[in-house]
Amino acid sequence: MFDSGTAWGFLSLEAERRGMITHAMGGFDLKKARSEFSIPDDLEIITVIAVGYYGDKSELSEFNQNREHPQPRKEIDDLLL
Repeated sequence: MFDSGTAWGFLSLEAERRGMITHAMGGFDLKKARSEFSIPDDLEIITVIAVGYYGDKSELSEFNQNREHPQPRKEIDDLLL
């Protein structure tokens, strides 16, 4: 699983370079993903990552428009001991 995190990191960097965005999703239907994408049972599905372009926020429902904003980050001083 360590390598999958590194791979996602580099995928995200390349997507950003191309003007795209990535979003990892932990809450997905494992059986449906396996079925829809013909993923064999001997491969472990760890996460699902969406890759795409930002859309027009005005096309979202009001509920989702209210959720669509950057999350605040902790200050560096709050992270260091």
